[in-house]
Amino acid sequence: MYFPTPTKSKMEENILYLKRLGLTEYQSKAMVVLLNKRKTTAKDISELSGIPLTKVYQVLKALEERKLLSSEGEKPRMYRTL
Repeated sequence: MYFPTPTKSKMEENILYLKRLGLTEYQSKAMVVLLNKRKTTAKDISELSGIPLTKVYQVLKALEERKLLSSEGEKPRMYRTL
């Protein structure tokens, strides 16, 4: 099934919405990527969202603690929304 990539303005709109729900900027960006990719790696999330790779693992851990995503596997660890 093909899911078109959202436009930049739509992505920004989604980020603002998630921030209003209480997520941080980085958490919102990570969630937008995950909602569009369905399942991906931390490296991909970092590259697609602009979150520094050194920060993306903290962001993903915080989202997992909030029960908004799950992870599986070892190398590479895959993340997906719940």
